[in-house]
Amino acid sequence: MEIAGFSIGVLGLAGLFSNAVDCFEYIQLGKSFGTDFGIYQLQLDNARLRLTRWGKFVNVEEDGGNFRPVEREQAKKTMEGIITLFLKAGETSNKFNKNSGSETQPAVYDPDADLESPMLALHRHMRTLALSRQKETSLLRKTKWALYERRRFTELLESIRTLLDDLEKIQPARHDARHSLCDEEVSSMGANVDLPLLESVAAKQDPSLLEAVKRALDEREARLPSVVFSGPGNRGFQLGNNAGTISGFTFG
Repeated sequence: MEIAGFSIGVLGLAGLFSNAVDCFEYIQLGKSFGTDFGIYQLQLDNARLRLTRWGKFVNVEEDGGNFRPVEREQAKKTMEGIITLFLKAGETSNKFNKNSGSETQPAVYDPDADLESPMLALHRHMRTLALSRQKETSLLRKTKWALYERRRFTELLESIRTLLDDLEKIQPARHDARHSLCDEEVSSMGANVDLPLLESVAAKQDPSLLEAVKRALDEREARLPSVVFSGPGNRGFQLGNNAGTISGFTFG
């Protein structure tokens, strides 16, 4: 397979990583995805975030990664596999568009225009964080590959997940390092991101991030103030916040 006239086989690991990160940018989802478009887009964003987390852990953009020779070759082949998946998706998209004709091509979604507010905030944050970890210039021509069939897209996602699993097995992150990177990702999202939404996305494909989100949600719940009402005539307890005046209750 080639990228803009270059064989991906001649690229170093850092170059392959940069091009793989860019590939995620070029996928567009057709209107045929309907109301599922948002969650599919976020799954794609999360897969890219997971890839860049691996790159940050192994320092792939600094010195090509801290690998033994055999590990480096395994990482290169796996990265080539990710790029090849996208290039094949691009071929499918181009073939579909050619057969459809310029006047009959189905409409596609634009994440910035079509995502609902909570999903848009999460999409933008994951995208920004992932691209901030990419330093090398991609060799890919700036393009768009529109996918219209759910089956093909879900197959693409599943294949990417498998290759990401393979990457992480080549040089597994220390448990504390993995936790630290994921905690940083969640912490950087602040109050503008819907953590339960991120939890539902990560549950399908990113176990390490899922653990970090659960920790953050547990910490958030533990910080919530609580009031216990007790006494004659009262049963049970109530947890929550109050911004007004409470009267007619006794405490104790």
